[in-house]
Amino acid sequence: QHPRCQERVADEVRRLLGEYMYGNDDARTVEKINEDSLRYTYACITESMRLCPTVLQTARDLLKPLDLDGCVIPVGTRVFINLVKLHVDERNFDRPLEFCPERWVRWEDGEWIEREDEVESIDRKGNPSSSRVDNNMHTNDYCHNQGPKSNNPHHQSQNEHAETIPAANPKNFLAFSHGARNCVGKRLAILETTMMVAMIVKDFIVERDANKPLEKKRRLVSWNPETLPLIFKKRVMAD
Repeated sequence: QHPRCQERVADEVRRLLGEYMYGNDDARTVEKINEDSLRYTYACITESMRLCPTVLQTARDLLKPLDLDGCVIPVGTRVFINLVKLHVDERNFDRPLEFCPERWVRWEDGEWIEREDEVESIDRKGNPSSSRVDNNMHTNDYCHNQGPKSNNPHHQSQNEHAETIPAANPKNFLAFSHGARNCVGKRLAILETTMMVAMIVKDFIVERDANKPLEKKRRLVSWNPETLPLIFKKRVMAD
C-alpha cells in the first residue's frame, strides 16, 4: 500500500548489504541486519505496529490512587489500557491515521537517524522550544523543530515527509508495553521482523492484490488473516 516507503526500505537494505545484496550468502547477510543498521526499516515496522498492534490492550493494578479529571480511582484497581485507541489519538500522534515512518526518523549526513532527540524540546503544542531555536535564524527555516533545512536536493527529497510531521514521542508507543512488565520477547521480535522484512524486500517488490480484500481479525490480539492477497515480483539486479 505504500510503495514509496517500500523503495526507501529497499534502498536502505541495498546500501547496507552492498555486494551481498543479490548474493546467496544469507548467513553473512543476516549478520549485518538489525534495527540499528536499518533504522528506516525499523521505523516502518514501528509505524505498522502503531496502526495495527498485535496486542490490543494491556492492564495494570494501581499502586497508588489515580486522579482522572476529578474521579479518583483507588489503589488495587485493575486498569485496562486500549492500545488501539491510544495509538490513533491525535493528542499522542500528529495525523494519527496516516502511515508515515518519517515521524520516527529523519535523513541526516547520508543516513537515517532517530528523531527522539527532537521530542524533548517540543512542547505540548508541537512548537520548537526556545532552547533549540537559534535566534539568528528565521523561524520559517525550522520545521517542527527539526533544525535548519538543508539546501542539498537529495537531503530535501529524503526529508520531504519528515519536514511535514512532528517527531513522534516513543513513550506514546505501547505495542510492547512499558516498564518492568513489558514484553519479554520484544528484542527478539524486533530483530526477527527487521530481518524478515529486509530479506524479502531485498529480493522482491511486494504489492497488494487490489481485487482481494485484506480483512483484519481482532479478539484480545490481532489474528493473522486466512489469506494474504500479496503479489511478489522479483527485483531486477542493477547493472
